[in-house]
Amino acid sequence: MTIQQLRLIAMKINLGFAIGFFLVLSEACGQQFCGFDELHQLHHGPEEQCNIQIRERVSGLTDRTGEVLTIPVVVHVVHNNGPENIDDGLVLNAISFLNDAFSNNGLYQNELGVNTGIQFCLAAQDTLGEFTTGVERVVSELSDVLVPSQELDLKALSHWDGEAYLNVWVVEEITREENNEAVVGFATFPSVHGEPVDGIVVEYTAMGASAVETAILVHEVGHYLGLYHTFQGGCPNDDCLTSGDRVCDTPPDAAAFNTLCYDGTNSCGTDPDDASINNPYRAIELGGLGDQLDMQTNFMDYANLSCFERFTDGQANRMQAALLELRSSLLEGDRCSGPCDNPIAAEVNSTSLEVEAGGAIEFTNLSVNFIGVEWFVDGLSQGNTEDFVFIPSEQGAYSVSVVMEGEQQGCTEMVVFEVIVTCPIQASFDSSPAQFDVGGTLVLDNTSVGADSYMWYLDGALVSTDASPALEFNESGAYTVQLLAMGSTCSEWSTPLNVSVGSCASGNEANLWLFFNSFGTGFGLDFNTDPPTAVLENNLPSYVEHCKTTLCDEAGSPLFLCTGTEVLNSEYEVMPNGDELLGNPSSHYGAMIVASPGSSNEYHVFHSSLSDAEAVGGLYYSIIDKTLDDGFGDVTTKNQFLGEFAQEAITCVRHCNLTDFWLVTYDQIEGRYLSWLVTENGVALDPIVSEIEQDVFHALPLTPSAKGDQMMHGNLLMAFDASSGALTVEVDFGLTDLVGWEFSGSGRYLYLFYGEFSTTITQIDLWTIEPTEPMAGAIAVNEPGTTVYFYPQRAPDGNIYIENAFSGDIARIVAPNLAADQLAFEPNFENFQTLINSFGNYFHRYVNGESLFVEGDAVVCAGYPMTYAVYGNDCLQDQVEWTVSGAGYTELSNGQISVEFPSSGIVTITATMESTCGVLTGTMEVEVLPDPGLELGADFGLCSQETVYELDAGEGFVSYSWSTGENTPSILVSEPGLYSVSVNANACTVTDEVEVFDEESDPIDLGLDVTLCEGEILILDAGVGYNDYTWQDGTVGPQYTVYEAGSYVVSATMPCPAQDTLVVSGCGEGIGLEIGVHTDATIQALPNPNQGMFRVHWDEEVTMEHWAVYSLTGQCVASGRLNGSGHVSIALHVSSGIYVVNLTGAGGSWFDRILVE
Repeated sequence: MTIQQLRLIAMKINLGFAIGFFLVLSEACGQQFCGFDELHQLHHGPEEQCNIQIRERVSGLTDRTGEVLTIPVVVHVVHNNGPENIDDGLVLNAISFLNDAFSNNGLYQNELGVNTGIQFCLAAQDTLGEFTTGVERVVSELSDVLVPSQELDLKALSHWDGEAYLNVWVVEEITREENNEAVVGFATFPSVHGEPVDGIVVEYTAMGASAVETAILVHEVGHYLGLYHTFQGGCPNDDCLTSGDRVCDTPPDAAAFNTLCYDGTNSCGTDPDDASINNPYRAIELGGLGDQLDMQTNFMDYANLSCFERFTDGQANRMQAALLELRSSLLEGDRCSGPCDNPIAAEVNSTSLEVEAGGAIEFTNLSVNFIGVEWFVDGLSQGNTEDFVFIPSEQGAYSVSVVMEGEQQGCTEMVVFEVIVTCPIQASFDSSPAQFDVGGTLVLDNTSVGADSYMWYLDGALVSTDASPALEFNESGAYTVQLLAMGSTCSEWSTPLNVSVGSCASGNEANLWLFFNSFGTGFGLDFNTDPPTAVLENNLPSYVEHCKTTLCDEAGSPLFLCTGTEVLNSEYEVMPNGDELLGNPSSHYGAMIVASPGSSNEYHVFHSSLSDAEAVGGLYYSIIDKTLDDGFGDVTTKNQFLGEFAQEAITCVRHCNLTDFWLVTYDQIEGRYLSWLVTENGVALDPIVSEIEQDVFHALPLTPSAKGDQMMHGNLLMAFDASSGALTVEVDFGLTDLVGWEFSGSGRYLYLFYGEFSTTITQIDLWTIEPTEPMAGAIAVNEPGTTVYFYPQRAPDGNIYIENAFSGDIARIVAPNLAADQLAFEPNFENFQTLINSFGNYFHRYVNGESLFVEGDAVVCAGYPMTYAVYGNDCLQDQVEWTVSGAGYTELSNGQISVEFPSSGIVTITATMESTCGVLTGTMEVEVLPDPGLELGADFGLCSQETVYELDAGEGFVSYSWSTGENTPSILVSEPGLYSVSVNANACTVTDEVEVFDEESDPIDLGLDVTLCEGEILILDAGVGYNDYTWQDGTVGPQYTVYEAGSYVVSATMPCPAQDTLVVSGCGEGIGLEIGVHTDATIQALPNPNQGMFRVHWDEEVTMEHWAVYSLTGQCVASGRLNGSGHVSIALHVSSGIYVVNLTGAGGSWFDRILVE
């Protein structure tokens, strides 16, 4: 091979050919492109004897050896100084495409295709052992050749020994005589091996201009190696080894031409006629696949050229047999390497194959016996120095190659390195609280590493280039802040920050726990610091002994306080109308302040006390308007009576619409729980009643979980329905000396405090609790002694704080979300030398903590879709948006998604909802274990009452549990019903189910044919009822993503044969254009195939703004924003397979398929 040819190869490394056109034949259904059928009759030789030899060789070929059989090729360019005088680059392209087609690689890759084990090279030595380029050029008017009369004259112009080389003649046009339509190529059969006529003739358009057009050359080489057309002989199929094309795994075919690739044609119903084991399409009851569609994507069919992309295993065996039996002389000697009496000993070392942008990789060439060298990066020449230093300026994947030339012409070697370039910049920042009122400021603290300039974006618009700006917000709403950190060599985007501007709870509303006893050394805890600090000033009026609840503003500063009988403002002064509340300073949990739904300035104050007289005792509410009294607030409505219930404990829990809330208390007199709905219209007149009775001390708290879906009170763990307000008992602990309880922030653990003179604190795992023996798994957290603990309460920092009833000590449980052996118990966190007399209602769930809770399994298996939802999603009033990192998802309904986990790892699921006051967010991390491989298939109907089906879960699982009670890997079913199996796959339990209907499954119906315009994506859904949906290109499953015109076919055989076809037409134009007419692509994804890391390049003048990658089931697996540089590097963390890349912007919409290996 010449140094020039190796340069051309180096320039093609990692370069894809984005083909923006289709090729169809003139007068779509009339023209043939191959002249094999007619012309080979003129010089077919002893064809039947050849077929016998091939068949005998195939019969003895149980498996291909894996050895690559390489055929040397000589290309004779016969031209008349026109466009048919193609350059060596196109010839090399053609050989490269030919090798891809025969190895099922590159743009011809097909899941159903095979590697034939046959490859091709341009001859580098002639018959005398002298160097050759493998390309001969002859000027002749026979470039416009008339066949068959001028065929021998053409081949005589330039001909090499046909026993040693495959001769390919390239001409401008092939014209057939006798008014027959022209063809664009024809080939000879192995029966004339080595004769002067032996070889292939093609028009120049079939030589390397594109993979689509080069399929013509691939087709003709198939004939050269003994293959017939798939429609040879029509439908007869008595013996697939001798009928038709003499290949058993190509279905009988009588259709000579199809315009569309997948139009559902089944031109023969004789596929099962050969009942022998040789025929894979024998009847299903004989173990075969049954009747099949025509194989329109086979290289040896007649169809639109863009359809061709595969050979079958049978065709590969037949070609190898023909090559080894009839054309074996092609394999003698080495004609692919140039003469090298003193061969190059290639040895090139690199300091690394991964480097940061701006860094350097040194390549040292230690090779010997070379006289010339040239270095390339992604096909671009870098110079002729012996060694090379690569200093990349941008991150991404690069191919670095060196081409060396030896002492003799044609003696060459090439060494290729794949290099990964990363960016040294880390873009990150901290911020002040991201939730605040209108007019507030977001302070940004840039913590990026390695950058020297910065660009801050607010909702995609550039707002600052300062290193650490402060952004002021004058309108309520949801915003997204993102930082682009830039250096001299590359740039990086930060993780976006969601900002909520409005009056939603910030999480700081419970940051002050003020109890203000009249003596002692401390009067509260301040959670605006971490860890919290003691409040050392007693700011209450001298006559006030206790504070029972506090509420802070968004910054954590005091807003309102309630003593049970008075309401105080932020200056610790009693409001003008804030006295004489009907409550009690000694009512431990008997006061609570909550923002009123639908109002930005009103707050409800709930207060309760015990009394013999209804006039001064019971449960009441009052209303504060914070705009009154010069913004310090005043009580406008006071002492609205709700009832007398002999109970101090009250709590508030969000309604599932996240706007309204429930006021909940226990009616000790009647033995029932009451829930009042509070909306913008006020407190409901009638409460929701839950008839649950228990004997509980009136001063103990009524404690909801962080989510609000459970409540603990007395001995009862109850489920709370945030939609209806109803409570139901889940667990009765049955303890006689229970004095306190609290949930962890995650809701997984419940902490119980019990003991008369010494308190034991135990942790209960609510995920594994046995309701009949709830204390069986309890684990002690503390060392029981003489300490009596009361009134535990979870704080804004996530820890649980506990009051020592007598000594004034405050203890805490640090990290209560962790298991008992991982958390910490601190018995002496703080001492106030006073009787605190209960903390009060500080950290109630309405004003603090997460408000969107993502629910679903935290440990899953890859390959199995799981449903995740926001708690209470059925009654949400606003739209939930989802972000899923590392997995794809499909939205099922508002607040509910199905997540597809492609591979093991950690997946973060985030739900956000924009309300009238800002953005609410919930996040969940999911651990994804490797796919255990459980698949029962799709639901199906019984084909007959006598049929028995096997449901197989597969071998290798730890245990099996079927809904039928069986515990074997498989079961037999013959009755309709819903069958499920749960398997244990080493710490990951997965379940699959299949429904067997009592009647035959409905036919598959893809719907009516449709028109698809540029930039649109269509998801085809074959429905349910079958176990083995297979699409025209081998894709398996009921759904298929369509982004281009064509014919799409889905078929199934289990439980009954079924099939449907849908034709997608292009918007405003036909399916394709004429041969040779194409549109230059301006966008390329490369390398393709890849291992998940690739780059997309486009002309900078074409405005593209966003990119996305979709799986073939239509799920978005990754997306991002483009910065106008003309390229983007994309890294996917997905399983291997075919994906669709989409770029959109003012420049239009562009799609391409990529293969992730």
